[in-house]
Amino acid sequence: MVASGFYRGEELYIHQDAALSLGKFDAGKELTYQIAQPGNGVYIMVVEGSVTIDGHEMNRRDAIGVWETADVKIQATTASELLFIDVPMN
Repeated sequence: MVASGFYRGEELYIHQDAALSLGKFDAGKELTYQIAQPGNGVYIMVVEGSVTIDGHEMNRRDAIGVWETADVKIQATTASELLFIDVPMN
């Protein structure tokens, strides 16, 4: 995590109910992103590489917003870097 308003670790504190995370993933890596809290959604930007996010193929500089769920399934098709912006939806 890069920054958040949740005091969960060593990240930069921001005075918001939000979290910004940056992750680097090897090709073939599968993960489940857990949304920070109920009522939040996540905006995911593919900084580098190619991934599949909940069945949607995404490439460099593509982005997707996901809400009304607790988690998001991601698979890295190639070595990838992703930016996650987790924010309240209401």
